[in-house]
Amino acid sequence: MLAYFPQIYPGELLYSVLARYHRHMGTPSPIQSMEALFGRRLIVASVDLPGYLQVLADRLPPNFGWTADRIIDELTLLPYYTAFQPPSVERLARKAMLRGQTDGLLMRLGMAAFRVGRVTRLQFCSSCLRQMQERHGEYYWRRDHQLPGVLVCPDHGCSLQTSTVAVTARGRHTHVAADRKTCRWNAPAKVRGTTAVQSASLQRLAQASRVLLELREPTRTRAEWTRYYRQGVQRAGLAYSVRRVDQQRLQQQFREHHRGALKLLPELMAGQSIRGDWLPAMVRKHRNAFHPFQHVLLQDFLDKQEKHASPFGKGPWPCLNPLARHRGKPKISEVGVHRNHGHQVGVFACNCGYVYTRSYYEGSGTIGPPRFQAYGPMLAPVMGELIGQRHSLRAVAHRLELDPKTVVKLAGALGLATPWKSRPWTGQSFVDSQSPLCA
Repeated sequence: MLAYFPQIYPGELLYSVLARYHRHMGTPSPIQSMEALFGRRLIVASVDLPGYLQVLADRLPPNFGWTADRIIDELTLLPYYTAFQPPSVERLARKAMLRGQTDGLLMRLGMAAFRVGRVTRLQFCSSCLRQMQERHGEYYWRRDHQLPGVLVCPDHGCSLQTSTVAVTARGRHTHVAADRKTCRWNAPAKVRGTTAVQSASLQRLAQASRVLLELREPTRTRAEWTRYYRQGVQRAGLAYSVRRVDQQRLQQQFREHHRGALKLLPELMAGQSIRGDWLPAMVRKHRNAFHPFQHVLLQDFLDKQEKHASPFGKGPWPCLNPLARHRGKPKISEVGVHRNHGHQVGVFACNCGYVYTRSYYEGSGTIGPPRFQAYGPMLAPVMGELIGQRHSLRAVAHRLELDPKTVVKLAGALGLATPWKSRPWTGQSFVDSQSPLCA
């Protein structure tokens, strides 16, 4: 059990806390400090994803109030790297940090392949250092200053500066404290000569990146992120349909929106073009992880776009399935939109499998009646029962709220023997755009 542990300052990085511990204790060797903190002589001084945190939490002074999970959440960069990861990935990464199994953890998180603003030396803000000295009597490393892609201080908007502390080049087992030697007044600035527009854009991105560290929102699956971005580009009027994006216009408007920031991030830009295919991939199906800063850039862009209101109103919309108990209730949360013969067509699909469409005619500003498209799994048992009870074609059509020709074709598609005259089924899916639904 440790007899002493430093007070933890607002926004501080665990690396910084451990560096101040070593300085405060005055031990001659960093190895001695590591042994006192972790019970081991050789612990890697990781800036972003440190390990053996359960051991450290167990050795803190009584009533210190910091559990291992709280250390991860408030003193490391794991919340940033897993903000857009599936919950299972976040749990595995957390377990690795608790147990000290952090070798290759960035690779396991899918981050090693990205070069997005990778921090190679610890960064600081001169204005923040002055405040630290006034309030606490010493400097410390802030974790929101070490985020990839963050070039300015989220609080002051001034350029971050590069310290003398290299993230990888210094001793792997040495925590280096922030002081006047490591944070020189004339240290190189990350950006120089920025315009007011560029500075505002960079500060907005820095603040959005910091939110990923501090906001505890439930994580989404990759399928949920796919749906989120597709809906975003559709609301911005940058999609031909619910599944087809106007990639050329998206990239053009994205570059125009971020023209100030992207020019200062060569990892993301190659001349006038976006480097790689990450932007088109993000509005397609998410199969792999994307860098958190790429999410920040895309979300900032979508948030600032003019929202194109759906001509079909604000959801949720009712399910019109005559066979469902929830018929008429607002069960449909999203509507797909595509163009057909000069007008917009909304596709309303319920989780029960029932699908109908409605057309919006721009010339008159009117919306056409609902038209049946698919029934889903509820159809076969009900239709089979009605046929077995030898109901007439018109009676079945009335029950299903379809015209008789549509009923005949659906029966053929399901392979149901009927007493009605039926054309051979070709195996193709059927959409009867001429069958209006009853209100």
